[in-house]
Amino acid sequence: MESARTAEGIGPDPVRQFSVFLENKVGALCEIVKLLNRNHVEVVAFSVQDASDSSIVRLIVSDPDRVASLFDESGIPFQAVNLVVVELREATQLAEMLTCLVMAEMCQRG
Repeated sequence: MESARTAEGIGPDPVRQFSVFLENKVGALCEIVKLLNRNHVEVVAFSVQDASDSSIVRLIVSDPDRVASLFDESGIPFQAVNLVVVELREATQLAEMLTCLVMAEMCQRG
């Protein structure tokens, strides 16, 4: 029965990550964040992978449905994927959690 619960999900809506391709220029990320803030969307987390002329910004936001609409309306190309998110009570639990994920992956393949 546990696998059915896992497959269906046991928590709130899945966490979605948006990947946006930006020119590597001063203020490009700031413009995206300002657009989101004007529309009452908060950036919860982000990472930037940059090269000399471009960047890929990955964002986790407070309202993913609204962000998808805003990016579409604004002509901002993006890609969205659901993430696996795990809350750890202590940092020392990371190795144990990763071991569980590896075991679950191996069981699905087997």
